Amino acid sequence: MKKLINSFTIIQICFLILTMPSFAGIVYQDFEPSNGSGEYGWAINGAVASLSTSEFHSGYRSWKIESEGEYGGSGIPSQVQTYNINFEPSRHDRLSFWIKAVPDINSNNDVRVRIFDNGLYKAEGYEVFTTRTSNYAEWTEMYVLFSQLPNNFDLTSIDKITFVNALPGTYYIDDINVISADRVYQSFEPSTRSGSSVSEYGWKWNDNDEVGFSASDEPAYEGEHSWKIVTKNYWGGTGIQSQEKKYHDGSQSFWNVDLNPSQNDRLTFWIYSLSDNGLDNSIAVQFYDNGGHSTDDTKAVVWTTKRAVYGNWTKLTVLFSDLPGTLNLEDINKIQFQFYWPGTYYIDDIKATKAVLVVRVDENPSGVSASWLDNVQANKYELQESEAEPYGPWETIYEDRATIKYIKPLSNRWLRARWKEEPNESNPIPYVSEWSDVVKSIRPPALLTNPRLAYGNLTWEILGFVSDYIVQEGPSKNGPWTEIYRGGPTTLHAWDNYVHEGNWYRLKARLLSGHDEVFDETDWSPALPVTGLEDGYLKVEGNKIVEMDGQGDEIILKGVNLGNLLLIEPGFTGIGGDYTPGNDYDDDEYGIRSELVNNFGSAELLEDFRDAYIKEEDFDYLMRMGVTLVRLPIYYQALQDEDGEFTRFERVNWIIEQCAKRGIYVLLDLHGAPGAQSSESHSGRLDYNKLFEDSVEGAAYRQETIKFWRAVARNYAFLTNIAGYDILNEPFGAIDHDPSFTEPNGLWTLYNDIYNEIRAVDPYHIIVMESVPSHYDWETLPSPERYGWENVVYQLHYYGFAFDDQGQISGIKDIAGHIDYIDDKLNNGKQDEYDVPVLVGEFNGFNQRANWDYYLNAFRRLGWNWAMWTYKAHQTQYPTEWGLFMHEGYDEERPKVSEDSEDDLMRKFGKYTTKQYYSANVSLMDILEDHIAELHPSIEPMSEQTAYVGTLMQLVVNASDKQGDAITLSALLKNGEALNTIGASFVDNGNGTGVLSWTPSAVQVGLETEIAFKAVTAADKLSDLYHLKIVVEANLETAMISPDINGVVSESSETFEWEIGTNVSEIQLGVATDPAYLMKRPWGNLYFGSQGMNTSVTVNNIPLNGNNIYVRLWYLKQGSWKYVDYTYRTVNVPEVKYFPCLDQS
Repeated sequence: MKKLINSFTIIQICFLILTMPSFAGIVYQDFEPSNGSGEYGWAINGAVASLSTSEFHSGYRSWKIESEGEYGGSGIPSQVQTYNINFEPSRHDRLSFWIKAVPDINSNNDVRVRIFDNGLYKAEGYEVFTTRTSNYAEWTEMYVLFSQLPNNFDLTSIDKITFVNALPGTYYIDDINVISADRVYQSFEPSTRSGSSVSEYGWKWNDNDEVGFSASDEPAYEGEHSWKIVTKNYWGGTGIQSQEKKYHDGSQSFWNVDLNPSQNDRLTFWIYSLSDNGLDNSIAVQFYDNGGHSTDDTKAVVWTTKRAVYGNWTKLTVLFSDLPGTLNLEDINKIQFQFYWPGTYYIDDIKATKAVLVVRVDENPSGVSASWLDNVQANKYELQESEAEPYGPWETIYEDRATIKYIKPLSNRWLRARWKEEPNESNPIPYVSEWSDVVKSIRPPALLTNPRLAYGNLTWEILGFVSDYIVQEGPSKNGPWTEIYRGGPTTLHAWDNYVHEGNWYRLKARLLSGHDEVFDETDWSPALPVTGLEDGYLKVEGNKIVEMDGQGDEIILKGVNLGNLLLIEPGFTGIGGDYTPGNDYDDDEYGIRSELVNNFGSAELLEDFRDAYIKEEDFDYLMRMGVTLVRLPIYYQALQDEDGEFTRFERVNWIIEQCAKRGIYVLLDLHGAPGAQSSESHSGRLDYNKLFEDSVEGAAYRQETIKFWRAVARNYAFLTNIAGYDILNEPFGAIDHDPSFTEPNGLWTLYNDIYNEIRAVDPYHIIVMESVPSHYDWETLPSPERYGWENVVYQLHYYGFAFDDQGQISGIKDIAGHIDYIDDKLNNGKQDEYDVPVLVGEFNGFNQRANWDYYLNAFRRLGWNWAMWTYKAHQTQYPTEWGLFMHEGYDEERPKVSEDSEDDLMRKFGKYTTKQYYSANVSLMDILEDHIAELHPSIEPMSEQTAYVGTLMQLVVNASDKQGDAITLSALLKNGEALNTIGASFVDNGNGTGVLSWTPSAVQVGLETEIAFKAVTAADKLSDLYHLKIVVEANLETAMISPDINGVVSESSETFEWEIGTNVSEIQLGVATDPAYLMKRPWGNLYFGSQGMNTSVTVNNIPLNGNNIYVRLWYLKQGSWKYVDYTYRTVNVPEVKYFPCLDQS
């Protein structure tokens, strides 16, 4: 799911479309000819009043008031039912009018409106000042709420209305109507609260927080301002006072607000979240009335079920039905908003509204339908679509009375709908509702059937509203592509020369209009290969995974776990466990199954849950994210038939088929083994842990586990989109029973037995071995060479939990803790030693975007495969980032397998479908999608650096971005402190490069520090974080160490040795009998040569005559040549002459 929008300007423009005022009602006076008026009005307080045809808001005329003095005005009667008009307060909630005010001084203007009834207020009327001010010389809508009038005011019999303006000038009034509209609580515009200071709009809770109007360059959903809060602490918040007043004890009060619950059923508001955790978050809305909910202890609090998406405007809703019935919504004192995470938040357009439509999109191969429930007040419905973004531009595609519309286009689009009243004589100004929440409609994709499952042929499902299909062929999954077919649905056979082994194929569906003009089309389907019966598998090549039997492209598998489908974990589903605290028999899959068998004779009801939990559309979501791997956790009993044999492969077959069509590999994971491989509930049986037990029972469980894999491997040996066999999840129990792992009941022994059993029936697929998750992950796995394992992948699981003194999970590490945790894991691995690919089969960054980015960037640099845990999770879990989809729409008690009837369980299990009962974790999906596509900026890896005392180190940091977005580089110490605390600095060059500069001091010798470099692309809020270790050492000088300095040379062949100093890149040595020879070419008459980075050389033919020799040691340091001179004395060895005739003895 890509970013929705990133331009404040576009957002503000879209506001003009999205928030047109809703209204309904009757015309009080429009000043048009023949409208029924006997008189249109009269002047008061010395003003002159008349009709105007030069200025009008609508129609042809308005009412003009000219006043030379202060407080001039006009009385205006109704054009129908004159002097006795019924405002119908059960249908309407305000008097609305438009004014163009041109006072003699350039000033905005409020209006005194006095309304007269035919009862207690016939003589004097009741006067209200508009809280809103009109813009100078601009038509502005003003209104008086009925709730601003006394309770004994008779709105069913209105006599007349007067309008008075304080300043001299000219004023035009038009379109005076009685309407119903949304009750705006606060829009944060200065014109809506005449004379109020910013501090009167809202307040902060904590002294170090900041609140106020947004600046001109900051987000505002509507108008010029939103309300900005910067909260520095957890659980920060802001109180907001209404912009509307209400009659209270003879005066107008901002503290006694009527949300008009007789006509409205919800409070809505827009929020732009920049929370410090960088993810989506729910907001707490607190309501205070002036009665039983007036204190902090008694306030009504609702957390939004929908979450504010990070970095985008999100509309959130609180239904009045979710509030206590004792809360007086007609007398609200204030509303407050609370945020768990520190950060910056913008709030805008808070209002109470009538019911809106809820659009449901149903997708199937025959088309897409948008539907909604009928509204009894509606006479017509309008449906709009946007092909570009969820904020428009919008096009009306339907306007009629039916509540369903079939939509033909094939590509993605966004939909919204609203309902309307029909205008008629008794209702000339019809009500138009707010737009519904925007929903996304995605057309079922055009997909090839995996050729492996179609006997090498090419075929596909038929879609509705398609003119033709195009099939292309290419030598690799990346093309280049050649069209081989265009036409209707068919089957392309190998014998017709359409299909060739080793090639790849893809499909597109089109809708044409006119002469072969493309009206709409699907995306290209994932490319699929056609291979021989024993070809086309993933294969391990060193520490990489390569497609097409090792002959294709390297692939890094990136994906998700389909947790809970074939092994229910109570915490992730809301079924059993802590959700039924009085029941000890449903804490795991084994218990849930046992309870169903006890109550209904079998566990077949679980199939209803599974039918709902994962549907075909779920695989479309994953495909569109770019996922290439689904890890499928399995409880062994899920594949057993009534005789205990492993034959129930139907659901696994279906999952494999759905993934195969979408280019997704499946990893079959034995998540819960016979006897349970640990004491954890996710082994399928809590506190059992007998798989590794050194007993007859344990041995039987191990044999049953081997039997499981024999059956699975035999069944799936020839399916190439199976990534491999993950033979045992998190075998904690192995440590409990055999810490050596090598005994007959040991982990490695079982792994080897399973490996051999699989290889006996399946020589093709990768086999995946998991470590025991612990501080020493790699120590719990042997070198593959020890057992002769081939085509294997090692799997690790990473969760940054915090632990107490007893080793129990006590929480989640903070960002620094996560970074230290993952750095430690990566730095102590054995991948190079074992030469195997790595799969991080489970991990979670929990509630911080920084954790997710750091983990995924680290995996990317190492080329590791990964699958996050998990696809779906239950909303009451903390943190909520466990799932890409959160179970937020569950609207009744959770399933109770020990108590519910069969019908109740079927109904409750049916409420686990993703589309209807889950909401997308949008920001987390964005993060994963960006990392799958590798769209994040990337800092070029650097090796560990050494800085030397007194020497300037300047390190160039390079970053790149696949999308070509501008990159901002920054640097801090790993602990978050500024670089200047160690005397370093960093400069961002603005072109994807930056320079770290540091001259360490003598007191820093031995210092080891880590610099955290960050690359950010502001447009997409994507980042990379890279840690570099720097060690400070003393600044060594280049010097001769042998022979002794200025010593004696006693041999004609002498070895000279030296020490190479800091930042030296080359050595040269010259030796001469006279210093003058060292000053000119060849730089030494006895010897000269380049030594590179060698530290010694032997010089021959040195004359031993008692004279000096001179040595010059050259060294290249940071681009400059320098030298050191040495002088040595040779020994005097007399020359010996030989005479052949003499006895030399």
